[in-house]
Amino acid sequence: MSITTSPKTTGKDSVAFENATHMPEKKISYAKVARVFLAGWYWIIGSLVLAVGVAYFYLRTAPRIYSTSSVIRIESDKPGFNLDPNNAPVSLFRPKNDLESETFVIRSRAVMENAIKRLNYQVSYFIKGRVRNSDIYPEVPFSVVPQDTTSMEGSSDLFEFEHKTQTTYLLSLNNKSASFKYGELVELGGYKFKILQGVEPVQGTYLFRINTPASVARSVMPYLTIQPYSKNADIISLSLSGLNPQFASDMLNAIMEEYINHSRKSKQQAATQTIEFINEQLALLSGQVEKSESALESYKRGNNIVDLSTSTGTLVSRLSELESRKNEIQIQSLAIDQLESEIKQNRQRVTLNLGLEGETGPLLTGLVSQFNGLITERNALLNQYNENSNQIKQIDNQIAAIQQAAVNSIRLLRERSNKTLGYVNQQLAELNQELKEIPRAERQLFSLTANNEVNQKVLTFLNEKKLAAQINRASTVADASIIETAKANLAPISPKSADIYRNSLVFGLALGIGIILLLRMINPYINDRAFVEAHTNVPILGVIRKFPDTIDENNSQVLNNVLPKSVFAESVRSVRTNLSFLAAEKGNKVICVTSELAGEGKSFTSLNLASTLALIEKRVVLIAADLRRSKLHKAFNVEKGLGLADFLARKTDLEHIITKTSLPELDFISSGTFPPNPSELLHSDRMQDLIKRLSETYDYVIVDTAPVGIISDAIPIITAADINIFVVRAGVSKTTAATLPTRISYELGLNNAVIILNEFEEKPMYASFYSTDFGETGYYGYYYYSDYSAYSSYLDVEKKPWWKRIFKV
Repeated sequence: MSITTSPKTTGKDSVAFENATHMPEKKISYAKVARVFLAGWYWIIGSLVLAVGVAYFYLRTAPRIYSTSSVIRIESDKPGFNLDPNNAPVSLFRPKNDLESETFVIRSRAVMENAIKRLNYQVSYFIKGRVRNSDIYPEVPFSVVPQDTTSMEGSSDLFEFEHKTQTTYLLSLNNKSASFKYGELVELGGYKFKILQGVEPVQGTYLFRINTPASVARSVMPYLTIQPYSKNADIISLSLSGLNPQFASDMLNAIMEEYINHSRKSKQQAATQTIEFINEQLALLSGQVEKSESALESYKRGNNIVDLSTSTGTLVSRLSELESRKNEIQIQSLAIDQLESEIKQNRQRVTLNLGLEGETGPLLTGLVSQFNGLITERNALLNQYNENSNQIKQIDNQIAAIQQAAVNSIRLLRERSNKTLGYVNQQLAELNQELKEIPRAERQLFSLTANNEVNQKVLTFLNEKKLAAQINRASTVADASIIETAKANLAPISPKSADIYRNSLVFGLALGIGIILLLRMINPYINDRAFVEAHTNVPILGVIRKFPDTIDENNSQVLNNVLPKSVFAESVRSVRTNLSFLAAEKGNKVICVTSELAGEGKSFTSLNLASTLALIEKRVVLIAADLRRSKLHKAFNVEKGLGLADFLARKTDLEHIITKTSLPELDFISSGTFPPNPSELLHSDRMQDLIKRLSETYDYVIVDTAPVGIISDAIPIITAADINIFVVRAGVSKTTAATLPTRISYELGLNNAVIILNEFEEKPMYASFYSTDFGETGYYGYYYYSDYSAYSSYLDVEKKPWWKRIFKV
């Protein structure tokens, strides 16, 4: 409601304005906060029980996750047995101290799938459960022998197996069932396999899944964690988590063994390619050796020549050495061409074949090693990224830079080899010039002998190199070693019962507190007198407790003085006592009772005050001034008849509208006939004259008015009254009702307003968190009123059932 009229400012207005602008100071009370949450203990306990119940159900149904770990050491350039210290093998498998590259190698598809093949994990077996299935690895209740796995890639179908007789079983897939004999070929859903009986009879229902290395690798890789112990350490920690602790440990051990085997094979690759190159050269040279030997023998027999002279033999030795050196250079040239071709391919690792070992120098050897490391890393990254990703493009740029540097180094190596070959050819030309001076027959024998010796030396050289490469390959040691093998850890890492229950308790407590705060937040009603005290400076005259019984529609229990020793009756008497201190200078008092809205207990409060004042022999007249919807006459069990509206409309006299009640000191004036202009009648001078005449006859004139928050009918009565009572009903009045008395007092310039908190009942959960400090407000008009909680021995306090006392019902 908005009051548009404003009276002139007086000393009375100044006091009202000062009271309206000096609100009581609010201070948070931790005792009240604790009491609020203790009052809502059942919400907290219920939330805790719910949270713990959900945690228990989760722990019962959630799969157990187990984890196992192992440790391996990565060693750079670990040598094997080598016959030639000048031709030490170069580690081409990984860049030195590059543990990140090794991580990609371990997670590569080749290593993972070969590890699964090593583990022989073709079939997974499960026990069927009501909530979840249990993996029983490594137990094999019966043997499933896959016959064709080519069409199983990417499949994850679960077969249901049930033993029937000694020779038959029932097999189900996708809700389709069929009986088969043990050992019979099964063709079902694109699968081909046989099932053989186990050693012991099978009982119950089992599930099984036929695996492929690729499918198992895809399921394992997301749960494989690889990380170094520290930044510069050469030790790697591997951990694998899964639903079966034994499978996790066996799988992790298989991965480590396969990685070490992969490392060994990678290091053996150079020796293997060298042996293949030598075999190719030997295949070509062996025929030439046989031909040269045969030609030499035939020439000796045909010319009856046994041997060369000493000088000619010396020339033969020199020629043989030069030809052997020339052949070695030519072999080196072939190896240089092969190395350049492999590097230019840009996608495959390269090796230093026969003829280049010890000749390339540290620069080219280092470039080849880096090139191989980057190629290995790139191949591993392709398992996670595509060709157009930034990671692949970045490593391609590095490969291109090293490739260009290696090609330049190879060009210099080829130029050096060509210079050496030119020098050898020059020596051979000079030697051939000397041979022209030898007789023809001896010169022919010299040529055959020299050719045969050259072929023999080259053949010996190749066989020696082949033997050295074979020994090196056989003695190759991997760059990694297992420090700690994985062992099955039977303690699950997830879910952790202690953490789950602890978190559930915290969540339950927070949920309970949140529910209490939410209920308080969405509660729009006044339930606590401290809230009223904190939002207005208008004093609370008293608190009328909730009537202990059901009040009938007419409030007739009030006049009959029911339960005179109840807390309710005593609270009304307390209000009556406090009322005597208001307008004490007045002999006869006019009291206006109003509220913000209908249904807040104006009539009930007026009736209680009137009856309790009449009981102490005070002459009281109660006026039903709500001309629109008053029902106050029903409490006196009388007809509405002629009343206030008729008097104000000059249809009757005062004597005809006063009704005697059952209480000798209490008279009543009904609202009368419903008028078309109630507001104008109440604003008339005749209303003011009525109040003046009644105040001369009665000690108390109590006027029950219409709600001031809806209509303005009560304004003239409020301004004329000695005491203005604003009724606030606990649990019914909204929070705005607490500020209404302050607004009305300021707008009308009142200093005689008080508040009565009606139908109050303790609801600690909705109590205010604040305590009100009136010390600095300058207002001293607050009254004493008790909550009567400690006077059960003096008063008739209702004995509620235990459940009502606990839940505050």
